[in-house]
Amino acid sequence: DGRDPARRRASRTGKRGPVPSQANGEGASAMDPASRPCGPSADCNPKIKVIFEYWTRISPPGALPGRQHFDPLDLKALLPNLWIVDVVGDPPRFKYRIAGTKIVDYLGQEPTGKWMDEVFPHLEESYTFRDLMTTVREGRPQWRRGTPTLQIEKSFKVVEQLSLPLASDGKKVDMVLNLTVF
Repeated sequence: DGRDPARRRASRTGKRGPVPSQANGEGASAMDPASRPCGPSADCNPKIKVIFEYWTRISPPGALPGRQHFDPLDLKALLPNLWIVDVVGDPPRFKYRIAGTKIVDYLGQEPTGKWMDEVFPHLEESYTFRDLMTTVREGRPQWRRGTPTLQIEKSFKVVEQLSLPLASDGKKVDMVLNLTVF
């Protein structure tokens, strides 16, 4: 569709950063001076720590985990805050595969089966989009805490989100598992 994600710029600020494996600060964006790691020693939400540790446990040696490794029943308490998108095409486009009840409440609609850019016409201007693109292109998790970057009339002042790559072949990211805490 002619979009060039590398040229998109986010219009909001927030703390972003790599996950625990990049705790040395690698992956911090020059455009985002508030970048920092999230992990067991950081102050991220306990739900974020739980899902990251789970994702790490299900990862095969030297490869990314795929949907076949992920059992939603292992994370029952987190299901309301989980959402998964399919990664389609190149450049990637994101389609909601599933969304937990808190995500549906936040969106004000059931997004399953819809393209993210149809639900959010300004998606490409958001940190969420940049994080999804980085997760897909680099095959590594992305964490962010800050003001919501997707334009929804809600009273949330801060959200925390972790995007985790899933690859059915262990290499090419074909889904992104996300946890958003409001």
